[in-house]
Formats: sequence, C-alpha cells, structure tokens
Amino acid sequence: MSNVWVIKDDGTRQCDDRNQGVSPENMKPELEALGATVLACEKRQDCRFIIAMCGAPTGAVNAFQISAADWALIEAGFVGPNGFRLWTCDDDDAVKTFGGEIPWPLANQISIATSSYSIPVLVRELIGMESRYYEDGAAITKDYRPNRANFVTEKGSSRIMDIWIG
Repeated sequence: MSNVWVIKDDGTRQCDDRNQGVSPENMKPELEALGATVLACEKRQDCRFIIAMCGAPTGAVNAFQISAADWALIEAGFVGPNGFRLWTCDDDDAVKTFGGEIPWPLANQISIATSSYSIPVLVRELIGMESRYYEDGAAITKDYRPNRANFVTEKGSSRIMDIWIG
C-alpha cells in the first residue's frame, strides 16, 4: 500500500509573535477523527507562494503521512470543513505514489490553508464572500480583508491555480 503526506496550516500568522500554532501531535486526533491512520507527523514549511502581510498565514504547516486509500476516502468524503490537503511539493511521496504525475482532481485541489473553522474551507462556504481574481504574477494590493476570497488564475488562462483568504 502506498502512502501520501497531507498538510494543514498550523494556525500561525505573520506579525503575531505570541501565536505558536498547533503542534502536529495536537492536530493528529483531528485527522484520525476523519478516519485516517496517521503513520508519521512533522512540522514543514509550505512550498506555495506565501504573501508577506501581517495577519496572513506564515506557511508553517503540520504534515501527516497516511495511506493513499485513507486520503481518497477523506478527500472524496463529505466530512465538513477539515482543511487538510495533499502535499505536492518537490519530488515527494505524493508524486511517487501516482507514478510521477498527480491526477485530477488531486493536482488541482482548491487549497485554502486554514486550521480555523471560521475561515471557509469548502467551496460552497465562499458563496456571498467578496472576491478578487487576478493572474499569477500580477501586482495586487496588500490590504488584508479576512472576508475576501482571492482567486489566482494561470497566466493567459481561466484555470484556477490557488485560492486564498485575505
């Protein structure tokens, strides 16, 4: 059986030295409650673009190794807001598990880093939110709006590359 790593934002925010975030060990029961057996856990730094702005996530994540079968059940299930997403950075286990290429929809997941249920995690939770759309690499304002969904599209295309709140 092959394994994958899944991650979730640890809750730390930029410019907030008091917040140490949730440790992987304290977040582990949350993933186990969804039905996954956690084989290993560790702290990592997300490889996605992290906007430099007070109040935005730091990019620190808790990573958990689970079976690919457990991930398929969690990813496709209706478990409510869970915030876990597949780790797809570098030449990692996720890439190896799927033969060098991560299949749709795993490679194109909407990934909103969050460990707080007050921030939308499911697509349907974005309904009614203020939104901003821009192409990857475009200049944007640095104002932080906690109720704004930002959609980053591939340059010259309408394909969504990332979604973040702020």
